Amino acid sequence: MRTPPDDPPPERTDEPHLPESGPDLFTVTPECAHRYDYPGGDAAAAELARGGIGRILLVHDRHLGREIVLKELLGEFAVSRDTLSVSGAGTAGTAPLTVIRFLREARVTGQLEHPSIVPVYELGIRPDGTLYYTMKRVRGRTLTQALRDCRTLTDRLHLLSHFTDLCQAIAYAHSRGVIHRDIKPDNVMLGEFGETVVLDWGLAKVKGKKDIHRHELSRDMQALQNGREGITLDGAVVGTPFYMSPEQAQGHLDQLDERSDVWALGAVLYEILTGHRLFGGESPIQVIFAVMHGRFTPPRQLEPSLPAELESICLKALQRDPADRYASARELAREIQSFQSGARVIAHEYTSWQHLRRFAVKNKPAIIAAGVILGVILVALVLLGIANARLREARAREHREHLLANYHIAQGFNEKSARLVQDRHYLAARVFAAASLLHNPANPAGPFASAAFTESQPDSVRQRVIACSRLFQAQANALLTHQRGIDAGTPLLAGSVSPDGRFVAAIGDDRTIRLWELATGQLAHTLTGFRRGPRGLAFSPDGRTLLVSGVAGEIRAWDTVSGLGTLALTGPPGTIADVEFAPDGRTFFTAEASGAIGVWDATTARRRLVFIGHNAPVTHLAVAANGRLLASVSRDRTVRLWALPDGRARRVLTGHQGVVRSVALSPDGALVASVSSDKTLRVWETATGRPVFTGEEFADEVLAVAFAPDGRTVAAGTWDATISLWDASSGTLRLQLAGHAHAIWDVAFTPDGHRLTTCGEDGRLQVWDVQPGQPVYTTPGQEYIWSISLSPDGQTVAVAGNDGAVRLYAAATGRLLRTLSASRDIISDTVFSPDGRILAAAGYDGFIRLWDPQTGRLKRSWSAHKSLIQRVAFAPDGASLASASSDGTVRIWDGTGDRPVRVIAPANGPVRGVAFSPDGCLIVTASDKGALDFWDARTGATTAARLAVSDADLFSVVIAPDGRLLAASDFADRVVLVDLNSRRIVRNLAWQRGGVIRLAFTSDSRRLAAAGNDGDVAVWSVDGATPDVVIGSRQSVTGIAFSPDGRALVVGDVATARFYRLDFSWLGDPPRRLLRDAEAAAGAALDGFDLELRPAGR
Repeated sequence: MRTPPDDPPPERTDEPHLPESGPDLFTVTPECAHRYDYPGGDAAAAELARGGIGRILLVHDRHLGREIVLKELLGEFAVSRDTLSVSGAGTAGTAPLTVIRFLREARVTGQLEHPSIVPVYELGIRPDGTLYYTMKRVRGRTLTQALRDCRTLTDRLHLLSHFTDLCQAIAYAHSRGVIHRDIKPDNVMLGEFGETVVLDWGLAKVKGKKDIHRHELSRDMQALQNGREGITLDGAVVGTPFYMSPEQAQGHLDQLDERSDVWALGAVLYEILTGHRLFGGESPIQVIFAVMHGRFTPPRQLEPSLPAELESICLKALQRDPADRYASARELAREIQSFQSGARVIAHEYTSWQHLRRFAVKNKPAIIAAGVILGVILVALVLLGIANARLREARAREHREHLLANYHIAQGFNEKSARLVQDRHYLAARVFAAASLLHNPANPAGPFASAAFTESQPDSVRQRVIACSRLFQAQANALLTHQRGIDAGTPLLAGSVSPDGRFVAAIGDDRTIRLWELATGQLAHTLTGFRRGPRGLAFSPDGRTLLVSGVAGEIRAWDTVSGLGTLALTGPPGTIADVEFAPDGRTFFTAEASGAIGVWDATTARRRLVFIGHNAPVTHLAVAANGRLLASVSRDRTVRLWALPDGRARRVLTGHQGVVRSVALSPDGALVASVSSDKTLRVWETATGRPVFTGEEFADEVLAVAFAPDGRTVAAGTWDATISLWDASSGTLRLQLAGHAHAIWDVAFTPDGHRLTTCGEDGRLQVWDVQPGQPVYTTPGQEYIWSISLSPDGQTVAVAGNDGAVRLYAAATGRLLRTLSASRDIISDTVFSPDGRILAAAGYDGFIRLWDPQTGRLKRSWSAHKSLIQRVAFAPDGASLASASSDGTVRIWDGTGDRPVRVIAPANGPVRGVAFSPDGCLIVTASDKGALDFWDARTGATTAARLAVSDADLFSVVIAPDGRLLAASDFADRVVLVDLNSRRIVRNLAWQRGGVIRLAFTSDSRRLAAAGNDGDVAVWSVDGATPDVVIGSRQSVTGIAFSPDGRALVVGDVATARFYRLDFSWLGDPPRRLLRDAEAAAGAALDGFDLELRPAGR
């Protein structure tokens, strides 16, 4: 066994002379005229890089005849000789901070003389006051580029020699008292001839010297830790978060030392060993949370063939506690060198078998000889059992591979379901989610269920939960289900439902009109007689007559009961694209090729009036239910509104950039909707012409539009065979559905609104059942939601957020009741009093406002804190209100004045959570460093020792209504359940990744909802091992609230609050049944990874 090499001489600890100000810092050399010029004489071409304060140039040193790199401050940072003199008279008091940093970076780099640190040649100033310094030009590529070019672990391990050089360079800097603080692959150059050069010492800290970056570091880290939306690291000085040590991420700047650089070196080594960054995240906030939490995937889980010694080295460098890391970068370098030479790695704990292997390597010839002899003896015995063992192993392997294949299929179905939910294709998402449950071996109800596989593949459990969650979310949002498909055998170009809902009629491309019984799908009549093609159709108000218009001015009518023709005439020349009856049945209107609208007497069939306005063919018409308004659209790209009966032009609506294909009026005539070949749906107010919304989430031309009878929903059909449903008031896209194989030419609701019919180019008439749906709470102008609360009677939903307003909605319908203009800043929390008579709102301006939710009257408003308020909570009796703030205090208010009756001040920083016990005797607060504090609500005195429940800062705390459990969440990914009586941690609930922001218990204390920074809301049974479901949103979720009966949950999804009924009765059902039901609802069947429409009649 080898022993570690003897320790080298102790490292130097003397620090370089690196002044912060005064003559030494400000001594610079005047530029020698014409010494540097640009290759080719082009300054723009010589620029290698540019930042916010400076740029880097490739220049030619004419004195020495070589190319070097020149880094200079931009002209806006030029200094005068009063501020900086070449004789050293400048002072830090007059020089800008940017200039001081630039000079300090040059001097730090210049005084670190090491082969792997780029040398600085000159620090100078130009006559115009521009500061610069010159450096050696390093030809090569960055370590980031080198890693990107690696394809295998072997390729990456070739970079270990460069990593050792990096460690030695950092070790040298440490010996000179300099901590780099921004080690990352982008700052390491690999030269063309094997050099390793460390770049960018701009964030370096010199031990014993003032840290000139401290203010910005503290500011930016505090902003990230407060979780403010929109915070990024662009242009900030906090360093690169992917390689930042936990102590730096937590803002403990005084604790940064050499071991912080060792962590960063460990993060670089992790990327070399695995090909992946240490932490992932879509935003800087998520990365910072992950770094603070310190959990990451061990290297060998990502790269199983990685030598265990290298993993041990990496893990020691990445210990969360600095005391457990390597004491220096030199020790880390020694360990890598020991591995490369075959010596013993101190960080690795060798097993007896590994010791034996190392012995075998050293004594290879003798071992080989003994092995040959022993092998001859054993071969005969081994051969006897090989056949049976191979057979058993082959069968087991085949079974494992079969399970693994099904698991991979389940993963694929899950990924597709997730994309479909995101695009609101809920019916298709439901099918793929059910298929994922069918194939996942972790589903106990599935045909491939395997406990052994589940244990070996823990992520399969997560995939099962995700599939259940997508199924739940799809079922909750699917506003349509397939009822029947009818195949006409020819493309269907237009359709209409009779006013009594008995018939549905459709025009075929074969010049026929078909009438079906809507209830049974039976064909009632096939109507013929058109010489050319029919185009538009309408039922009379009594449903007894079907009027059809067509090419060459043809107009025909039939009796819907007998199927006999009652009218045949020729109108104006050209195609009459559409026809509509007035509500009284005495008049009908024609959309004519000349751009005119014909007004006809339905009794005499005479054209008695013409409305003139369009300058191109009219394509579609709609008449208001009250008979006072006509809407028309045309190829001239306009929508026109006409007063009836006189035809006076009311309004011309513009905005479409293509032919307007279809138009619809809401039942009350207040809104008009139009669709166009420009791939948009537009909705206007008819009274004012004000646009309500423009729907632009279409992939192709939009051909048809219709209002639901209640006026709350707009349906549209497109060229790419997609049906979509929209909220008529807010413009929220509610549902998309691929309901046909080809273009959808018409959509129509039944008069009772219970069904929707669609006519397609594929020759199908599809009939869809309209589901009641679940309310959504949104309105134009509503911004990102921070808080949601429900009134105690469950009748009112309060929604507040970024725009400083609190909006009250009817819980059952989603109707906006009133808007309370509370603040110009973010409203972070709202809460109803226990009797529902007061609504409290608090936010970033430090104010608390009390409203009467019934009248909207502001009852009281006062400045409660000097910093932002995180949470507010009423006492169970409603007599007092607690507010928790980032100023580190909780204040108790009794409702009589603007002075607190009690102030509670926990020890650690901002207070982000506060909760009353159900009996009102206890207050629990959540603050930094994972601490919960317990206070007597009457006196404000502590009642027990503080309880540490996490090593990360806390975000939220809630107490179950039965008083048995307390839940707290942190900035990492944990939710902790605590027994309130014993103050013992009962269990940890882990699902979210990136911080759990808000918690809520149901009224029966049996379920807990946890809203995460990753956009997931996990709904747990408090005794469950995994969430029942996880509701996905498009962004971080900060607002959730259970209904008073606990049977529903309202979730903030960006600017929309969504209502979910918590029906989990189907959990555990056989997945084949779930898949069968999902396919029936979609009117399609799963074929591989595609959905195919079911045959007509099914």
